[in-house]
Amino acid sequence: MKIIILLISLLSYTTHAQDLTPKENWYTLWGAGMTGTLYDDENVNDAIDELQDIDDVERTTINADLFGFYWPVDMEHQTMMGFIIHGTNDSFDGDGVTFDVSQTLYAFSTIAFLGKQIGHGWYLRGDIGVARGKVDIDTTLVDYNKTFNGYGFLGGAGHGWKIANDTRFLIGLYFSRFNLEDDFKTSNISLSGSFLF
Repeated sequence: MKIIILLISLLSYTTHAQDLTPKENWYTLWGAGMTGTLYDDENVNDAIDELQDIDDVERTTINADLFGFYWPVDMEHQTMMGFIIHGTNDSFDGDGVTFDVSQTLYAFSTIAFLGKQIGHGWYLRGDIGVARGKVDIDTTLVDYNKTFNGYGFLGGAGHGWKIANDTRFLIGLYFSRFNLEDDFKTSNISLSGSFLF
């Protein structure tokens, strides 16, 4: 517990100690990170458990934030709104098996910073929009691919730092939910690092 308090204090100190970056008319955000995906369908979860038991099969789970464009919406320059494409990918590969689930959220996004201005200090993020998912399964017995449409949302929090005069680095922990056709639903926990220009 003492370590957590020390880290929070250090983050707060570095946020207040650093110089502020210039205020921009608009911002762009790009990032990537690790993701854990849980499927609502127990049959899918059971199949994944079996895949993970195969020695030569490797699992890769990633997420990405692409084409994020935001504009400040308040006089204090602490909140920005815009749009972003958030994607996750869960894949297994090896030993004659390919299992790949990709999900994409085309979202309206809001990020509110609790520090002095955009890009500095703790922040909250919320996204909501239309979603698309794709499943590809290729084994010696099965060749299946299908695309699903639906909606999704993302919410979370993080911390931002100035790393150059017009560049900020954000690290965030996010929960996302995809609700797609045919009751194909997933929940995702993501840890992401992003650059805000």
